[in-house]
Amino acid sequence: MVMNVNTKIICVGIGIMMCVQNYSFFLGFWNQYTKISMSDDCSGVRWWLGYEAVVCWIESFFALGMLLGAVWDGSKVLWWLFFLLHLIDAVPGYTFATIFLYNNVNSEEFQACALADPSVGDGVKIVSYVQSYFGYPFYVFFMLALIYIVVIKEEDEEGPFLEQVDQDKLVILVLGLMMMVQNAGFGVTYWDLFTEIGLESECAGTRWWLGYDAVVCIIETTFAGCMMLGGWIDSSKIWFWIFWVLHAIDAVPGYTFACIFLGNNLKSDDGLKCSQKHPSVVQRSYEVWVVQLAFYVFYVFCMLAQTYVSALKEKKPRTGNFLPLRSPRG
Repeated sequence: MVMNVNTKIICVGIGIMMCVQNYSFFLGFWNQYTKISMSDDCSGVRWWLGYEAVVCWIESFFALGMLLGAVWDGSKVLWWLFFLLHLIDAVPGYTFATIFLYNNVNSEEFQACALADPSVGDGVKIVSYVQSYFGYPFYVFFMLALIYIVVIKEEDEEGPFLEQVDQDKLVILVLGLMMMVQNAGFGVTYWDLFTEIGLESECAGTRWWLGYDAVVCIIETTFAGCMMLGGWIDSSKIWFWIFWVLHAIDAVPGYTFACIFLGNNLKSDDGLKCSQKHPSVVQRSYEVWVVQLAFYVFYVFCMLAQTYVSALKEKKPRTGNFLPLRSPRG
């Protein structure tokens, strides 16, 4: 399917709104998940808060994946791939989480939990109610709008169309945003965990790698944006390769080593002793680490795709010409 510039701008707007909404709920649910008690009265809500945080984080960049497939000219294989991934995360994930968190928030057990910690109780209720009454229907509306534009609407036959070089820049933008959103999520969660875990000697190894992983992920967020910037520059690809090398340096001894050694420390004897003293923090650390491992290959795929489109793909010369602006002669 071929879209003109105006239709692609609409798709970009819809995709970014879907991403921002999901990421905002991720931050809200994660914040409450870090604060809620591990008591039996809170166990149901606590489980669904953690589930919601993961689901909304995944939805944030799967929404961008749908946007990538939408603006991609020609075959819609990429669109349908991300649509299915988004749907899998949306139905047993987002939809179930919205329903069951809401049910648990209004249960008798959680009322006792909320009385014990009113601040957390109010926070959980607010984020759950906002998602149920506003976030969910609003998000479905955006998703249906994107489906209409990509699947149902007829191809555009008139209007300005992007040349290949500009189309590639749009793809570079979406790939860069996907990489940045994924890294930023890990940076936020690992930093919170680093600041919460105890200073006991048994926790020293886990604490060090939590802090290391947080810093690495935030740096990686910046370098992913720099690679995106380098991909936009037409005159030379030297800036792209400079940031690619910096990104690779942070990715291999940084991101990759952090995945390996954080896991080793969590499972070590000291890590298990630390988990007995700080069960909530260590449990959440393990959960975030598992998600990071699960999406490691996905991030590598985005990086390789960004490298191909930005620097390796053969660029077609621009067919149109820009006319210089001239001041009218008096």
